[in-house]
Amino acid sequence: MVGLPSRARDDFFDHWHKVMANSTIILHTILFENEIAGYLCSFVKEADEREVGYHLGKAFWGKGIATQAL
Repeated sequence: MVGLPSRARDDFFDHWHKVMANSTIILHTILFENEIAGYLCSFVKEADEREVGYHLGKAFWGKGIATQAL
């Protein structure tokens, strides 16, 4: 897990607008029992290599949700 600090609300939305403007991004919402549990994303970073990342709310950890989403 990456220990990234939380962003202030405005900084968070500024960051996500940049993320969503990236033409290589694939972004999906992860649902668990009709609740938004987090997101899954994939993007091209360097040397045309695709990377995958995800985030789950703490209440959803340890349930195999990220594994199933990936």
